[in-house]
Amino acid sequence: MQKVGPELNKLILAMNKLEETKEKTEGTPLDLKVLICQLNAKQKDIVFNQTRVAKSLESYKASDNIDVILFPEMMFTGYSFTDSADVESYAEEAGKGPTFEYLSKLAKNLKTYVICGYPEVFPDEKAINKKRYYNSLYVIDRSGNLKLNYRKRQLLEADKQWAEEGESFKSVELESSKGIKYKAVVAMGNDINPTKVGGTEKYELAEFCKQEGIDALFVASAWVDTDIASVDSKAIETVINSWLLRLQTLCNLPTVVRYDKQWGLFWANRVGKEGDLIFTGSSHALKLNPAQLIFALDKRKEGFIMAEVSLAK
Repeated sequence: MQKVGPELNKLILAMNKLEETKEKTEGTPLDLKVLICQLNAKQKDIVFNQTRVAKSLESYKASDNIDVILFPEMMFTGYSFTDSADVESYAEEAGKGPTFEYLSKLAKNLKTYVICGYPEVFPDEKAINKKRYYNSLYVIDRSGNLKLNYRKRQLLEADKQWAEEGESFKSVELESSKGIKYKAVVAMGNDINPTKVGGTEKYELAEFCKQEGIDALFVASAWVDTDIASVDSKAIETVINSWLLRLQTLCNLPTVVRYDKQWGLFWANRVGKEGDLIFTGSSHALKLNPAQLIFALDKRKEGFIMAEVSLAK
């Protein structure tokens, strides 16, 4: 883990409401324990990646009461594919295939939800080649069953080489290890970016989260570094700041209450390199309204965050 410096703290202080010391205390708090995994996948080697993850997670037990394990986008296959023929051997139907089987077993063994990205193939007789491909995200429940399959809504050019756009953002009701139900949204990194609607930019994911009244946002990404020379704590702050600004609809300022609810942001990003792409790491956990940074990881090194967050309900 790498500590962040004063710049991110300044942003967090600016986002906090003036009455931050008067946090809501009514009702039972939502306590979440989220294991965020920042990893470097070996391209096109599912077995190798699964073996490494299994080794890293072997010290965790069901008695740890982990609420969610969050992996990055396209975790076990690698991110870069040139076209549908290139990804075909590594894609799987939702709820089937080696990635789902591995994650299902992990969820059952640790009695936890698992969220992880993968390339999806969907048989469709109406499609030109009888198949459709999506950059997708599994949400698997504590019993190892498929709870939700989300397809990336806003694609990057690298995604468009082989994947189609998902139909909509999605929310899901989850339950903490203490039996508290909560509303969550899962997303891929580029989903936070704005789209142009009627000539103006609209941050659709943030608006969707607000409309759904979320308690938590779980983001899996393969976000590429645009400043590869900078790797210090200030550089991590810059990355996280840029993500927060895209979610500002959900973040309160001293004089503006944009979202009258406390919520948690949990973000798992890739590290490493694939071809010309260098991923920016900076995985983190944040508590918002008022804002509090729980942990942030390095831009280059693999690592894990066990983030424990208590949210007012």
